[in-house]
Amino acid sequence: MRHEGPLKLSTGIAFLDVEPYPRMKLMKLYYMTLDEINELPDEYGYKFLSRELTRFRMKTVDENISIREIENKIAAGLIEELIFQAHNELKLLRLMKKWQPWKQFATEKEDMKQLLHNFASFRHENPFPTVFETYDNVRSDRKQRGKY
Repeated sequence: MRHEGPLKLSTGIAFLDVEPYPRMKLMKLYYMTLDEINELPDEYGYKFLSRELTRFRMKTVDENISIREIENKIAAGLIEELIFQAHNELKLLRLMKKWQPWKQFATEKEDMKQLLHNFASFRHENPFPTVFETYDNVRSDRKQRGKY
């Protein structure tokens, strides 16, 4: 995929090099991300949010040739930072597939409802008692120091 405009000499960010083919790399990462997202269960809310964000970014990269336009429309940093974010998103999705956090949440759903009900039913007493320091026994009749 070709791009319009000159490449930068430097990103100005430590350890982040200039990417010679940023549009092509972003599109490849976004396709890989969508493949990983499709393997997550539908009831998992993160799947929907991540898929919509990835589709929006894909559409923006596909419709714009200029790197500056892509950076301005996505508004999440330089194009090299977008590539870094896409890599991290892909890593996160692979970890989620391995850990399966949606299963743990489904088993704790009833416990969470009970916990929220307990928090909502607090009365006037303090649920987190603390001991406060009092200064009643401190001397206040002390004479001031003399000048030296």
